[in-house]
Amino acid sequence: MTEEELVKEFDKMWTKTVNELSGSKMKVEDIFDSVSHRLRANLSTKGGHANYMLNQNSLKQCGVKSTAEGLFKRLAGLFSAQSHTKAVQQAASDSIIAACSQIVSEIKKKKSDYCDAYIEEILNTIDEKLQNNPIVGKDITFEVSLKQHICGDAAIRFQEMHEDFIRENDPHRRLSENKETFCSRFKDVFYNVDQRQKKAEEFTDRCLKPAVEDFVNRSLGPDIIGEMKTSQPFSTRMSLQYSLLLDLTSKDDFKEYLSFICSYETYVKEWILNKIVERFSNGTTMFEDKHLQSCIRSINNAIQKAKTEKSDNVKSFVEVVCQELGDKLVIDQKALGAFNILNNANQEQFANRLTECVKEMELTLRDKKTDIQTQLQNLDVNPQNELFKTLIGCGKACPFCRAPCEAGGTAHTEHFAFTSSSKWSGWKLLV
Repeated sequence: MTEEELVKEFDKMWTKTVNELSGSKMKVEDIFDSVSHRLRANLSTKGGHANYMLNQNSLKQCGVKSTAEGLFKRLAGLFSAQSHTKAVQQAASDSIIAACSQIVSEIKKKKSDYCDAYIEEILNTIDEKLQNNPIVGKDITFEVSLKQHICGDAAIRFQEMHEDFIRENDPHRRLSENKETFCSRFKDVFYNVDQRQKKAEEFTDRCLKPAVEDFVNRSLGPDIIGEMKTSQPFSTRMSLQYSLLLDLTSKDDFKEYLSFICSYETYVKEWILNKIVERFSNGTTMFEDKHLQSCIRSINNAIQKAKTEKSDNVKSFVEVVCQELGDKLVIDQKALGAFNILNNANQEQFANRLTECVKEMELTLRDKKTDIQTQLQNLDVNPQNELFKTLIGCGKACPFCRAPCEAGGTAHTEHFAFTSSSKWSGWKLLV
């Protein structure tokens, strides 16, 4: 059979396989409808004015117009208060928007499909923050406009996440991406070509390399947190509060004071982020190298173990390798399944070539450079948020002087602050 005839035969099998999958094509949903439904349910107890406002603008329009500055321009005419109060109101809305945007960013990192629990989390966050803000918390017009703005922006980003998930998991797309690879393997099997080099490179690039990168990313977050806690500002809760206030007074800027008072959580998280970026301006190479070397040792040990097992074929050899690495590396099962199809490589020669590929992978990953800002966006554990949770505590502030609570954890009922100018040693009124 000529190569042309072989390709035609492969195309026939390919077309048949794709047609059999026609009923399993994944459908793209309209996330705006789901978010809009949840938003209306959330505001159903707010009266006729809230319902009227919801009917005036579709969520898609709110999402397109979604900017913090644009939101406040629309709200500015609603307030008859003095200018300083307007500034407080804007700071409050900016703080809530930033907190919700961070939640959406964290959700998108999961690369999962959309579910209504995500928008419920955002709406609950808005409700909690409005409840703790006496200036804007009881203004229905402000609340509806703010929720439309945040939900509109979230719906756009959740729609993108949903469509990305469909593209990544749609069987038709995954088949189309691998058609040339399958055709090449089909011809190798037919002509009895040894695939050891191709298969070793494929297993390294599609299975091992992503798993190693994932392990390094999962480990970097705790490493960064631990390193930051060795510096004086992050050693204790009181040290962090002292450093924050010292930095604030040194700037002597009204906008900074306003942001600290009205958007405390946002201000502190931004301050922590800047300190992390400053500390790791030269990168996180020392941590990455440590985890990379650990992964390479584990992979080489797994290869040696698989060699002693005397596997009958490459598939069983790879299964032993994956089993040995199971406690440390997460191997993509979809990539592994595709790797095992039409595999007739020589096991011993495959093992030797795989060892070479692992060395090449180590050099490639060691030379890979990523700036700290990009790294922080992709980490499983967010150092900025974790440092805030462990060192800031409940995040509440004294209603009289706005000094942040220094009690540990979030379970306490009375709050205190050594830096408070109030005569109260403990307070229950929380803002």
